[in-house]
Amino acid sequence: MPRDQRLVQTAVIGHTESEIPVVLPMRAGEVALFRRAHAADTFWCGRWLGGCGGRLTIKTYEDRVCHFAHIADPGRGPCRRAAVGVASTDHLYIKQQILAWLAGQSVTARASIPEDVDRLGAEVLFEPGGHGCLRVLLDTQAALPAAVDGTQLLLGPQVAPYSPRLPAQTQPPGPRSQEGNPAPITTFRDDH
Repeated sequence: MPRDQRLVQTAVIGHTESEIPVVLPMRAGEVALFRRAHAADTFWCGRWLGGCGGRLTIKTYEDRVCHFAHIADPGRGPCRRAAVGVASTDHLYIKQQILAWLAGQSVTARASIPEDVDRLGAEVLFEPGGHGCLRVLLDTQAALPAAVDGTQLLLGPQVAPYSPRLPAQTQPPGPRSQEGNPAPITTFRDDH
């Protein structure tokens, strides 16, 4: 089997189906700290990264970039994971963080990552109970909906024409004005 020459910077912790991402530091000193912090963990080229499911090990170097590498497994074919850089776990971090933020607002939500084989992680969908839908686009090539019906909020690159406006309101506290008073934040509804 040919040797994988890619510098894999990301993995998931625990098992191949895990959605707990990690990014490996690139410098040896930082990797030593990372190893100590994750001494009990195993690292995987997980399915939610578009990976092969193989177990990974850490390669530490003083003179070049540190990275994850696949542990040899004669029964596994070559890994075809397309994205191996730092940004390849963004969808998993966004899913965790937005779910945590919604929970902090006492909003129960479900989240899913559409399983597009060619662009896994291109978007994350959130369904907060009783609050419509939030769609986070991470890929500029992701298909935009033809129209937004007012129950969907779209976030991502180049989506401004599709983002619904919020009801008009002023929401202090916001940024402070020169006088030290909260500067009003006003948003508008687009009713056409």
